[in-house]
Amino acid sequence: MRARALLLAVLTVGLALLTGPVAVAADSGSVTFSATLDGRSLDSIDANEPLKLHPERGVLIDITAHNAGTAAVDVRSVRLDAHVVGLAFFTYTTRVDLTLPPGGDGDRHFLLDLGDLGGQATGLLPAELTLLAPDRSAIAVRRLPVDVRGNARSVYAVFAIGVGAVTLLLLIGLLLRLASHRLPDNRWSRAWRFAIPGAGIGLTLTFTLSALRLVVPSARASTLLFLGAGLLGFVVGYLSPSQDDDAGRDDLDEDDFVSDDLDAREQARYGGGRLDDLLQHDQPRETDAPTQTQTQTQSQAPPPPAWPSG
Repeated sequence: MRARALLLAVLTVGLALLTGPVAVAADSGSVTFSATLDGRSLDSIDANEPLKLHPERGVLIDITAHNAGTAAVDVRSVRLDAHVVGLAFFTYTTRVDLTLPPGGDGDRHFLLDLGDLGGQATGLLPAELTLLAPDRSAIAVRRLPVDVRGNARSVYAVFAIGVGAVTLLLLIGLLLRLASHRLPDNRWSRAWRFAIPGAGIGLTLTFTLSALRLVVPSARASTLLFLGAGLLGFVVGYLSPSQDDDAGRDDLDEDDFVSDDLDAREQARYGGGRLDDLLQHDQPRETDAPTQTQTQTQSQAPPPPAWPSG
């Protein structure tokens, strides 16, 4: 029980840390940038029209950055990555070596090679385009949804199938225990047993909707779905019944026996009868055996008269 609670707490804290903001450079607030990807500006890319990423041809990126601060800013590289529930499913970084003078601008034009993207992800994913400092901290970040044209054998698809399979197995085992009335008597233990499959259902829905290109799993939405489904499972497990029918019938029979015993004692107290007679009055009595006197009387009875012979 304590180990399961500790494990779930660690997973929750780890998820919160993974979905937290990336490290940002101290002077990053003064730098802004705009970009076009395959001829589409960042402002025109949204959930209704995500950017399509084709692994076989890459993506052409044009970046224009502006430094509104009083100190020069060095942009070492540009990164395009995607995370779902805190897990990174693809990351591509290109070195640009761009120096932005105080109040100045700078631009870069490059082709980002996505040759192995097809084996990493597929479906709708939330991506980020980030300018990185020499120490790998983020100078500026822009978010955009992408539609990865990967294959069904990608890491993302296999991970989604694996999460769904494990969740299904947990649910089947849980339903079998529920049907056979073998759940733990402790409510908190039952709650944890239901919470883990509930969180698995949340993850399965997140990856399934994403892989089927139905919903872009944003960091906030996917985290809320994961924690919400786990919390719902926790509540269902806490409120679920634990005692089986046989135990209920045994308890009922015992209660009836105790009640009958008490009634018999009350009758013996106020009716003047003997308690043993009252408790055994309904039991069948064996036929009384012949006494010794009766046996002797029968043995002393005169024999029948003898008829005279002819």
